[in-house]
Amino acid sequence: LYRYADGKEDLYRAAAGRGLLRWQGAAFGAVETLTDPIERFTALALASFRYLARDDDFSAMLKSDPTIFPLFSGDRFETVNDASKEMIKSILADGVSQGLFRPLDLERITHLFFSIYKMFIVGSYIETDRFSDDELFSESLDVLVRGLLTETGRRRYETKSDSILYEEKEE
Repeated sequence: LYRYADGKEDLYRAAAGRGLLRWQGAAFGAVETLTDPIERFTALALASFRYLARDDDFSAMLKSDPTIFPLFSGDRFETVNDASKEMIKSILADGVSQGLFRPLDLERITHLFFSIYKMFIVGSYIETDRFSDDELFSESLDVLVRGLLTETGRRRYETKSDSILYEEKEE
């Protein structure tokens, strides 16, 4: 075993990293066939948030060690989280270029959205004994998305928002 790892901490870090990559893969997989930036943004957020309700092992790991997904500083898995931020930023950039999202400082808004997302994860899965309040997350996501939209984006979103945000959760 120690031929592949330097010690227990190295093994633990590898296990946590694999868990984060599975979580990220599920979220990225939810948007890979979508082309509309509004749908991509909401699908990414919902898939990311809902994943932990299905992965009991990784959810328990996060609960016992919240530093895997830190709220403030000391990110041991910065590379994985940076890839997630890049996905958010690329979706926002697509929305801006298509005239669906208003012009944004992509770096700052990406940082803001990722920080809000982390706050929801910590509050819903790590610091409480209950699992996610899916309805609260969906309503909050609706407020955030509406803040991004241009008039064109708003019209498109309003025709799809119920199906995007409130569809049945996957089992």
